[in-house]
Amino acid sequence: MIQAAQEMHSLGAIVTLMWHSCFPEDAMLCSPAKIWHRQISDSPWNELITPGTKLHKKWLDQLDYVAGFLKVLQDNNIPVNCVVRSIAALR
Repeated sequence: MIQAAQEMHSLGAIVTLMWHSCFPEDAMLCSPAKIWHRQISDSPWNELITPGTKLHKKWLDQLDYVAGFLKVLQDNNIPVNCVVRSIAALR
């Protein structure tokens, strides 16, 4: 992804990235079905949005992981339009 963004930027393209996050208890990689067709009950949803919980920390870890890629692009002076499709879309 980094290399493709660099190549497109060098060609004068406007680089746009979109990240569809998996629910944190599903790990970093999950199938599209788990992203788009999942219903989250109140209990895990409340744990997700409560700072200090295990699920909330996993969510922050996911965001930090993705931010690492954005930092590489920033360090290489590659402007990026970024769309984050967070788990709020699941609710």
